[in-house]
Amino acid sequence: MGINFTKIDSPQNPVIKLVSSLQLKKNRQSEQMFLLEGETLVQEAIKNGIELVYVFAQDEAALNEIVKLVAQNDLAANLTLASKPVAECSRAETEFHMVSEHIMSKISSTDTPPPIIAVAKLFDTSKRSCRDSANSSLSLFLEDISDPGNLGSIIRTGFAAGVREIYLSPNCVDIFNPKVLRASMGSIFYGPVIIKSLNEIVASSQEGAHASRQYQLLATSGLEAKALQAQYPQLRLMDFRDYARKESTKQKLLMLGNEARGLSDEAFSKADIVLQIPMANGIESINVLSAASVLLFGLNKQ
Repeated sequence: MGINFTKIDSPQNPVIKLVSSLQLKKNRQSEQMFLLEGETLVQEAIKNGIELVYVFAQDEAALNEIVKLVAQNDLAANLTLASKPVAECSRAETEFHMVSEHIMSKISSTDTPPPIIAVAKLFDTSKRSCRDSANSSLSLFLEDISDPGNLGSIIRTGFAAGVREIYLSPNCVDIFNPKVLRASMGSIFYGPVIIKSLNEIVASSQEGAHASRQYQLLATSGLEAKALQAQYPQLRLMDFRDYARKESTKQKLLMLGNEARGLSDEAFSKADIVLQIPMANGIESINVLSAASVLLFGLNKQ
């Protein structure tokens, strides 16, 4: 069962130039599109109803598999492989293109381009819904995370651990950065990811329909305990395992900070508790991704 496609040979083709430009945030925002690199990301996008604009591959068999998946998931309701050319699909109007390895390297953000690359329309990540954790008592706030790999991996870890939603401060790296998406392995499609400052989160949790969801704010820090309490006297320090046993049912917001600086003074001044991770062999701290994994699964084990 074959499909109709267009072959693109020139890197000067307007479509190729457009797709190449999507590696930059300003172009993703102006064009309202983003890159999906690799079979896993493309397949997850299709399964989760994300609208594809372009699909690129180096062989026809790979394109056939993607079109079948699009049809199965009803992304393009009028797509009929046996009798209708892809170019005539009226709903998503996804364009399928055969390209060379050279062209794939032009549009990919990786040193070794994947066999499949797609372009999708930007979507509102805050409107996604969690299939398994909509009633979870744990939410996550990430403040000024700058490394794309860290952000994507923490988002994936958060939803795997069962958080209800993930908040990103406005200064976090762009969620549609190709490296973020690859590290997330499609998990930005699994639940709400909301761009919001800590002040806005706290204010909205105290108003209207969300007034019953006032969070207990949980901070993390590699600083020495006495120094923290001297600077922020309202803070309680707790081993995260004790907290998980005693206060697991409370609505809580776990706050994780920038890789180099940690949480801001604003976050500490609002926090109720600093969670501590006991460490052996003289190790004083672990990186933000490791801390996220320990705390998220530890706090949400119920």
